Amino acid sequence: MRFSLQPPALEYPIQSFLPTRPYLLGYWIPGTVLAPNLIQFDRQGIYNDPNHLPDIVVFDSNQKIKYAMDGSANGEPETHGTLYPWKRNQISDVDPFTGRVAVVPTVLTTDTVYGFYSYFEPDVVYTALDVNPVTNPNIKNTVICFYYRASSILAGDLPPGLQRFRPDRGDDQRSQPSDLERTDPGERTVFAEMVVASPSALRPLK
Repeated sequence: MRFSLQPPALEYPIQSFLPTRPYLLGYWIPGTVLAPNLIQFDRQGIYNDPNHLPDIVVFDSNQKIKYAMDGSANGEPETHGTLYPWKRNQISDVDPFTGRVAVVPTVLTTDTVYGFYSYFEPDVVYTALDVNPVTNPNIKNTVICFYYRASSILAGDLPPGLQRFRPDRGDDQRSQPSDLERTDPGERTVFAEMVVASPSALRPLK
């Protein structure tokens, strides 16, 4: 099972690797204004391509478009459409490692900033869960939910939580939850589900 080390972004489940794995194409990535011409984006590890810098949109405090910065170089095809007033040559510098971008126009701390760019998404492959019902009979006829817990992410705990149901027995709750699982359901963010069952056991799921 592969999962990200950071709280999963909207684009993570889609696995839209661009231009190549492990770079994901991120969209509507929040940015924080650090200085009048400096923006810190949430997703670090920006793909370093001088011909395709991050695209940035800035809205004022009234949520009206203020700037639309086209990160593509002069001579590149214009593919951004006309919804926003895109303008090139508005980005003066990019620090790919920290996710910081220096821009030409002045931005305010009250502005709302979003970026669109490819970034490196670190992840791990978790192999401690045996999902083969032949070698692990306890997992037969179960539905497994994988989820993140906000406090676990902050503490850096791995692996993510998992929740197991037995639909063949009419179970709708977990049995013998671990300490990791004793959390408020509202604190969980489910990012994957797995069904390990025979065809007859799938009927209760329909």
